[in-house]
Amino acid sequence: MTNRTKRLRKTLIGNVVAWALLGFTAQIFVAAARSANTGMEWNEARNSISDHWGGPPLVIEPVEGEIVLRREQGAAPLRLMPLDGRGLPKNQGIPITAKKGMTFTFSLLERDATIWYALTP
Repeated sequence: MTNRTKRLRKTLIGNVVAWALLGFTAQIFVAAARSANTGMEWNEARNSISDHWGGPPLVIEPVEGEIVLRREQGAAPLRLMPLDGRGLPKNQGIPITAKKGMTFTFSLLERDATIWYALTP
């Protein structure tokens, strides 16, 4: 029996990778759990796909959760902007203000329908 990827189930494990780009004020980050090509087939032991790579579109499971950043006292408010697949803002973003001193907290939500975000002052 093979496992054919059509839709990924939610997992409790994910990765968040951030980049601070020199010369830019925004920080870009990606938050994703698992990804696979549509139709990719695993063997029964789920340790190889052999030559069953599948094809587009890529199915990516977004991460839902809360991210907490610590910043210097008096730091400017931030704005979280979900990005589309071209790296363009999907909307005006969500303002984030400090809570409890130097802590900035924001949520990644499934309704954002993205894995790419920009954090701007």
